[in-house]
Amino acid sequence: GSTGGIDGLTIAEEFPDATFPNIDYATVQEITAAVSAIEIDPATIESAYTPCTGCHAGGTPIGPPTAGTWDRVLEERLNNPQFAGYTGQEYLVESILHPSVYLVPGFESVAMPGSFSSQLTLEQLANIVAYLQTQTVETESE
Repeated sequence: GSTGGIDGLTIAEEFPDATFPNIDYATVQEITAAVSAIEIDPATIESAYTPCTGCHAGGTPIGPPTAGTWDRVLEERLNNPQFAGYTGQEYLVESILHPSVYLVPGFESVAMPGSFSSQLTLEQLANIVAYLQTQTVETESE
């Protein structure tokens, strides 16, 4: 598989415009295209998401819960006029790299760090996005 970043560079190192709060939709599209080109190993996608579970899993998550994420993206978020023209993957990329663009109702007071572009490689982001795409209503009972 691909190593994601060029020599393991962070997203911010590869895409200088990806840093919070400068990221715009054109940059989101570029990063999403790069993420989509990465070969994903289904066996490793869940481990890439593990650091996220501290806030997005458990009985009372402090961020939007992981379970059902992909359904909510497709059925709710992409119907929001703010995300007209977005793909589900673009919404996830923007939400991870620039979380304050849209605050999920009920989680407005939660401040997700806006520093992930300087912490994640493209490969890590690709794995997180791939994992979130597996989170449908059917996976909630697992």
